Amino acid sequence: LRLLQQRRQDVTVNMCLTTGALPSLPLLADLVLDHGVRQLCIDMVRPVSTGDRSEAWLQAIMPRFGDLVAPLTDLLAALDRRAPGFDVNLTHLPFCVLPGEAHRIHHGGEPTITFTADLAERQGAMDKYAFQADDRAKLPGCEGCLLAHRCTGVPHVYARWHGGDELKPLTREALSARD
Repeated sequence: LRLLQQRRQDVTVNMCLTTGALPSLPLLADLVLDHGVRQLCIDMVRPVSTGDRSEAWLQAIMPRFGDLVAPLTDLLAALDRRAPGFDVNLTHLPFCVLPGEAHRIHHGGEPTITFTADLAERQGAMDKYAFQADDRAKLPGCEGCLLAHRCTGVPHVYARWHGGDELKPLTREALSARD
């Protein structure tokens, strides 16, 4: 990062938020800002994109959404203090987890066709965001959420492991009660 900064390169950082990264997440603000990073994308674990892994491995790296709230809130507050307006994107996070940060949460993106050139040709060309959305679903508790049209829900395995009790729909009443 120092070398790229010295060479005045345009640097963005993209990370997948795993359980192991949670304790140090608030320190990320200083790291990216001190090295001239201009944008940070924090992606939630997408089970469909982890390869051939065991369910135990996936459970070990995939944090509960409720466990993300404090570290993400601390990180975003640190970024806002030091660099108001810094470009942060949280991808595939249900809006109800951090409703005050809905403007930073994104599901999907520009239409994107990818081609995986594996020797067995198992994947080939595919629509990136349709592929990712197939691994996610909205839960019954999402009914009535004002942002449901923008949210792809939660990974199927996450719903199976944890259910949806921690996820509350962003209703008109819930949003009007917020500052």
